[in-house]
Amino acid sequence: MVLNNSRRLEKAVLKTLSYHNLFHYPLKQKEIKRLLIKYSLAGDDLSKILAGLIKKGKVDKEDDLFFLKGRQAIVMIRKKRLKPSLKKEKIAQEMVNIIKAVPFVKGIALTGGLAMLNSNKNDDIDLFIITKKNTLWLTRLLLLAILTVLKKRPRIGKNKKNLKDKICANLFLEEDALKIRKQQQNLFIAHEIAQMKVLVNRGDILQTFLQENIWVKSYLPNFLNNQTSKKETVAKRNSNFLKKQDDNVVVGLVKILNQFAFSWQEKILQKKKKQIKQVTLKTAFLVNKNQGQMILQKYGKALKKI
Repeated sequence: MVLNNSRRLEKAVLKTLSYHNLFHYPLKQKEIKRLLIKYSLAGDDLSKILAGLIKKGKVDKEDDLFFLKGRQAIVMIRKKRLKPSLKKEKIAQEMVNIIKAVPFVKGIALTGGLAMLNSNKNDDIDLFIITKKNTLWLTRLLLLAILTVLKKRPRIGKNKKNLKDKICANLFLEEDALKIRKQQQNLFIAHEIAQMKVLVNRGDILQTFLQENIWVKSYLPNFLNNQTSKKETVAKRNSNFLKKQDDNVVVGLVKILNQFAFSWQEKILQKKKKQIKQVTLKTAFLVNKNQGQMILQKYGKALKKI
């Protein structure tokens, strides 16, 4: 049984390294442990397993980073991406300090490569935003106005892209619609959730988000997102405004404005069907439809080589 578990753990480590190899991202031992694919660590000795894989010539190590044999070049890539990522992270925090002034915002997290400090210098900054109920599209409209004024909104033309250091708020959920739909639950989305870095967490909304998406553990059973321990209370000026929403007139007006904002923005977004994954009154996944599937297809091919 012990031998069988060792082999299963070896395979899980190779799967995990293979997946992150697609992003040119070698892993530290603690990262392998947290992001280990479909294997629940108990008393297993991960250090021993890694040493065994190195001895078998399947895995290599440089400094504190592990990677598949023959993929040493990705170590330099990860190190090279650290500096621009730290710069973008600082920009993101500065922008979030402005964005969170919108009273409907409950949670903000970094996603994508930047959440893992794995961004190229010309990449944009991806944000995941949770809003109060019945305010998603009104929040997005206000956010786009802020980004436009601050010249931080991405611009994509026919012949060129201007994405460097721009804020791409491409994932929105309302606080009463936090669970990812069954059709979208896969390894790629599980990693996106596991890797997110929390920047704003009012009322522990990110913990609620994780509880609603406990399915992530079916792919990453050792996943623990320590970042969600960061809790932020709503600033006094915002909390006062939010209390006023208890008034039925205010609540009704906000709901009407949100519905109008949704109808208007939906018409615009319909022209970008190739880039839109899901748009409803309570959710907005404004990403390339095929991005996750392409990664999973590449991952499937990579598994045949291990």
